[in-house]
Amino acid sequence: MNEGFNRALSIFSPDGRIFQVEYAQLASERGSPVIFYSNGKTIAVAIEKRAESKHKVLSDLDKFKEVETGIYLTFAGIWPDSLIIIDKAVLIAREYAYRIGESIDILKLTLELSDYIQKYTITGGYRPFGVKVVLFGFHKGSSIISMIEPDGNYAMYKGGAIGTKSDKAVKELENITEEEPIIAVAKTLYNVAQKDANKMSLFQITPEIATILSQAEVSEIIDSFE
Repeated sequence: MNEGFNRALSIFSPDGRIFQVEYAQLASERGSPVIFYSNGKTIAVAIEKRAESKHKVLSDLDKFKEVETGIYLTFAGIWPDSLIIIDKAVLIAREYAYRIGESIDILKLTLELSDYIQKYTITGGYRPFGVKVVLFGFHKGSSIISMIEPDGNYAMYKGGAIGTKSDKAVKELENITEEEPIIAVAKTLYNVAQKDANKMSLFQITPEIATILSQAEVSEIIDSFE
């Protein structure tokens, strides 16, 4: 009987759990770390560039996508699942612009994308996405960071982390948020997961533009921690 609870999306276990959703949550926590923090005016994001093979070519944009003008997405978890969600986010934005005649804002995109993700937790023949998604943008002059869980639940954050060692990263970030956002996220990633500047990507997002720091700029920041 317990095996049925493990397989089914439509059946709760006796203690009120849906195991497939919990398994998806665990999968999302195995991805490479992503650290993010905002002081209200600027959003900073630090991502570990991780490869299963030393021959794989790593790109700063592997895990950082612009899904609509001024709205950016990152993720942790199962890579193929993330591609489906990224495509859906882009489609939602385009369909909204076609219907309404204006660009979707980050709050509406978060709501519609979370609805889409949640449907995969209740639909037969599908499984939940093993991905945790974070959207970055600005709304009415204020920075917005929204995180969508594999069960479709979402919340807004000032700072946080997803992926491997995310719990440790959140605690670390809480101790250094007096720093500039880009320094705070870089130092957190450095202290928790990755000390090699060549395996880090750093991003700064303002209402006008998202900037990828050059490798020289990343190295300069990391060298200041040593």
